[in-house]
Amino acid sequence: MTTLFGIRDFKELFGKDFDLDEYKKIQFAYFVGELEAKNPAWERDKEGKDIERNENGDRTNFSQIIPPMHDMSYYPRSIDTQRAKYQRQILGEDLSERHQKCIEYYEQNGYAITSKIYRGTEHFGIYTRSNPSFEALIRDITSFYKERKKFPEDIAGVSEISMKPQRVREQEANNPIMHE
Repeated sequence: MTTLFGIRDFKELFGKDFDLDEYKKIQFAYFVGELEAKNPAWERDKEGKDIERNENGDRTNFSQIIPPMHDMSYYPRSIDTQRAKYQRQILGEDLSERHQKCIEYYEQNGYAITSKIYRGTEHFGIYTRSNPSFEALIRDITSFYKERKKFPEDIAGVSEISMKPQRVREQEANNPIMHE
């Protein structure tokens, strides 16, 4: 990776060098749902190949391992394929591991970051009242932006993204008898 933040052409674009010390002063809030890995991707498998489907849209090749829908490291429109593979190699194959390692990196290197994984929350509907952690999320975001407070450790937070749905998909792909 040529640069950590994608700033290779910063000077060309803005006429001055990137100032890492100033960048570290920006306060970042990073939050995700515990159930980010619940829904499978629709477009590509873990190898970047199209998911094989019939004319009705049903999967036909059950040996393909389908990544979580919201794991952007498998979407070329979010990150180029080579950089995504490198990112997974360095930070971990699954969302939970990468989340933890990214937050640790930022904290250890002096960035102003706060992070939380919200209990029982999916990617879809994170900002709706159907989200079981909605009130805590709104409270935390409001206090972060108004008062610059870090997200509190409380009952609304969990320590990792649940990878159980992904493990089930991987197990199913490795056991073709389940689909006969």
